[in-house]
Amino acid sequence: MAARRAARGCGARDLPAASVDAGVQAPADARLSLQPRGLQLPAELQHRLRSPGRPHGLLPASRRLRSLVQAQPAARYRDFLAQPELLAGARGAAGMMHGHTYRILFETEERHWWLSSRRKMVLDWIEQRYRGRTDLHILDVGCGTGLMLQEMQPYGMVEGVELSDEALEFCRQRGCRNVRKASAMALPFGDASFDVLTAVDILEHMDDDRGALQEWARVLKPGGRLFVFVPAHRWLWSLQDEISGHKRRYTARSLRRLVEAAGLRLERQSYVSTLLFPVIVLGRLWLKVYRRFKDVKTENDLHPAWSNGLLTRIFRAEIPFLRHANLPFGASLLSVTVKDGDGRGHLAGKALTEA
Repeated sequence: MAARRAARGCGARDLPAASVDAGVQAPADARLSLQPRGLQLPAELQHRLRSPGRPHGLLPASRRLRSLVQAQPAARYRDFLAQPELLAGARGAAGMMHGHTYRILFETEERHWWLSSRRKMVLDWIEQRYRGRTDLHILDVGCGTGLMLQEMQPYGMVEGVELSDEALEFCRQRGCRNVRKASAMALPFGDASFDVLTAVDILEHMDDDRGALQEWARVLKPGGRLFVFVPAHRWLWSLQDEISGHKRRYTARSLRRLVEAAGLRLERQSYVSTLLFPVIVLGRLWLKVYRRFKDVKTENDLHPAWSNGLLTRIFRAEIPFLRHANLPFGASLLSVTVKDGDGRGHLAGKALTEA
């Protein structure tokens, strides 16, 4: 059994030798630092953080990031439970997290309400289409620390690509060996190599999202499926999108046009996080106002750590509904597209539309 799992790409998880705080040292005088040591925010954000006016409460966001790195392990975990955007990454322009963030991701993603529920939704859609299959060849683009790879291994051979050396090392600690350092825009695989490709919160980081989809379609076999999870609605744009290195958010209509322009056929898509949508909307609107009058040192000021279990149950309650119907609105989008047998998808249709 162990040999078969190793052949498929992931084996038993190897626990990290270092402690949680290994390699994470707080500055001698935290007051002199606008951001955690080793965390390089985009230049524009750094400039705005230092500007006296700091019009949108950006300095409190910097304090939030710094406090998470300096906190003791238990406190740091509690803070991250309520902050999926920061677990999604303190990312630069390339959409790659920093080392200390990958460590926290590695240690918390199995139980974090957002990350675990998002993963379960994607896996449930895969299960609906491939129940009982063990012969699939699967690629996870932007595989992070490898938990998605590990959970897909019963379906066959799983491989992953990731830009971060730190993340790849955590993948190997999970027992996932079929991982490579590569860009999502230039996959090191031949045409028609995979039955399934997953990209969970990756597309929004791409400078050229259509080009990324075309590259992902290239490595899919005819009849292969692409599962994509992205943030929804431009009007929900917030500071966390900027910190995470997002380029955009999507609507059902814009994502459909994009995948069809890339030569893929949309099989199904649905909004998700519908049950939490009113809370998310009100929370983001409230924060825009609240930050003008008071610093928010951590998002625990508004989201207590005990809420993790409750949020998990609410978010996962959508999974049974998604097996039978699409949800009409939400803070994210889940999409599955197919590469048609001729490999051309809707390119011909797009050409007619543009003519």
